[in-house]
This record gives sequence, structure tokens and C-alpha cells, in this order.
Amino acid sequence: MLDPRNVVRARRTWTPCPAGPYNPPMNYDDDICYCYHVSMRKLINYARRVRPERPSLMTGCLNAGTGCGWCIPFLMKIAQDPDAFALEELTPEQYAEQRKNYRTSGGPKNTFGE
Repeated sequence: MLDPRNVVRARRTWTPCPAGPYNPPMNYDDDICYCYHVSMRKLINYARRVRPERPSLMTGCLNAGTGCGWCIPFLMKIAQDPDAFALEELTPEQYAEQRKNYRTSGGPKNTFGE
């Protein structure tokens, strides 16, 4: 019989990897708008409650989309169909990296195009 004092317990740690089961996708509490720290949950609930006629009305949710412009394409998708919106293909780290690249690229700012 094993003596429990001699058993080495493995410590479970979460190590991010480029792709795999231990790199979870974005969830509802992750920020979509980094400038104003507006979460996906707040934006989806706002779109469900208000049902904006134009995507630009999503800025009424804590000024999302009025800073750097990175989140505007995501706000447009949320406004179009808040119940179907998901970012399952991106992890929070990938989302942040893409925003960083957008900010440093010096390209034109995203707009609602209305």
C-alpha cells in the first residue's frame, strides 16, 4: 500500500498554447472595447434591450467604439444579431494582439460607414 506522505502531487498549472484545449476562447466577461473597458456581456445585453436601428447607436453603451475604433467591426456584428454573436475563434490573447497590431499599424481608423 502507498504511504500518502511519499506521494508527490502534481500541480496543475494553466499554460497558454497557440491552439488547443487549454487556450479557451473569449467569454462574455472579456472586454470588446479596450478603450472604455466594455465587456461582451454589456454590449450584447445593450443590443438585446435597445435593438439599435443603426450599428453606430451601439456607442450609447458606455461610449464603446468612440476611442481607437478597433471594436467597431465587432459592434456592428453585435448590433446585427446579438443572439448569434460569438468570438469562439479568438482567445483573449489573440484579440489583444490583433488590437495591438491595429493600433501600431498607423492605418485608417475603423468607422461605422453610415
